[in-house]
Amino acid sequence: MARYTKKELNKFQSELEGILERKGYLVHSGKGRFQPGQCRVHKDKRIVINKFAPLKYRINFLVEKVKDLDELSTFYIKPVVREKIEEWSI
Repeated sequence: MARYTKKELNKFQSELEGILERKGYLVHSGKGRFQPGQCRVHKDKRIVINKFAPLKYRINFLVEKVKDLDELSTFYIKPVVREKIEEWSI
């Protein structure tokens, strides 16, 4: 993983959330003592992120969710963002 500034990481997190939202997920950030996760409420797909978790941890979770998308290869993602997704590891 390359070194990124906090501003770059925040932008990357926003890009990841945008990808998931375009795929039909509702992404929520909340505070509390919980692990991030994915759930289904009625027919809505939701992802909940602990906003007090370290930024790299939140991004790692979102990257894994994006990588889990079935048709990721046929879905348009900015090349810079796709490159970061492919190289991301903690």
